[in-house]
Formats: sequence, structure tokens, C-alpha cells
Amino acid sequence: MEVQIEVQTFQNKMRWVAVTAVGLSLFLSALDATIVALALPLIASHFSLSDSFVASVTLSYAIPLTLLVLPSAALMNRFRSLHMFLASIIGFGLGV
Repeated sequence: MEVQIEVQTFQNKMRWVAVTAVGLSLFLSALDATIVALALPLIASHFSLSDSFVASVTLSYAIPLTLLVLPSAALMNRFRSLHMFLASIIGFGLGV
């Protein structure tokens, strides 16, 4: 009975670690998008860029993120979730 309680406690702890990791990664992604959205008008006005060019910068940021969703899901099915999650967070951090 005591072993079962310890296993459940460990599983609950790991569940909260996973929730925290996903929450932090979502925060990182939202923070990055917010920084781009806030800084882009100032950069565009400083360099006298057109609105269409500024829109293309925003799209060039969003399109690869959108296109990588399905391949990422396929990789998650093929490899262990934790390893793929860590690799994606490291790749995102290096790419920014």
C-alpha cells in the first residue's frame, strides 16, 4: 500500500512538472510574438519601411511556425515526447 502511494505521489509531481514546462514554453512563445509585434512599428518608422514590408516580416515569422506543426506531431509520435519537447525548446531558443 505504501509503495502505491509513493508511485502516485511521484506521478502527481511529474504531472505538475510537465504542466509547468508546457506553460513556460507557451509563455516563451507568446512573449516572443509580443516583442516582435511591439518592436516592429518602431523599427519600421526608424528605417522608413512600408506597411506591406512590415506585414511580410510578421508573416515570415508566423508561417514557419504554422508549417512546422504537422511535422512536429509526426516526430512526437515517432520519438519520446520529452526528448522532442526539449529539442524543440532548444531549437526555438537558438532560433530567436
